[in-house]
Amino acid sequence: MIRTGIFGGGFDPPHIGHIRLAAECITALKLQRLLVIPTGDKAGSTPYDTRLCMAKLAFDVRNMGEAVAASRCKVEVLDIERGTRSKTYDTLRKLKPLYRNSDFYVIIGSDQLFNLENWYRYESLLNEAKIAAFPRRDNEYADMLEEAARVGGVRVLNFPVTEVSSTDIRAGADGGALQMLTPVIAEYVKSNNLYT
Repeated sequence: MIRTGIFGGGFDPPHIGHIRLAAECITALKLQRLLVIPTGDKAGSTPYDTRLCMAKLAFDVRNMGEAVAASRCKVEVLDIERGTRSKTYDTLRKLKPLYRNSDFYVIIGSDQLFNLENWYRYESLLNEAKIAAFPRRDNEYADMLEEAARVGGVRVLNFPVTEVSSTDIRAGADGGALQMLTPVIAEYVKSNNLYT
């Protein structure tokens, strides 16, 4: 079986925290492949074709530099082609015939872990994939372990928290926030007048 991670998100824009997390997950979960899946459109988001382009730039092996096994990352356009935000369970069902012989790991943040029971068909999702959750804030690891034990089927990853968010970057793109992007993404944002 091929250990395949599913890393979804808005990537509006993709920042250094996303890239570091991808590298950490590849190592910690011993992933042989990581599917980066930008979500479809939602109100107020940058158009998905722009986010797709940024994701492809951000997770390119040449851009990831020292990130381990960057070549294992693939930007999957499944949700983008669908043009709408989809449920994780539905995305997984679409991926299974495309990536046969895969052992899937759905990578989520702590905020999603604490809301997991409200996800569409979350119990079915737990039966079809492993869930790996990472902290988004300091000092929440113990609470995550407790929640993971209660829900079952979730592995908690103890990674250092990268204090950066796409929301903050969009809000402060005219200041120093672009420093939280790799040079190629910062240049793309500036040259396309995004977030101004």
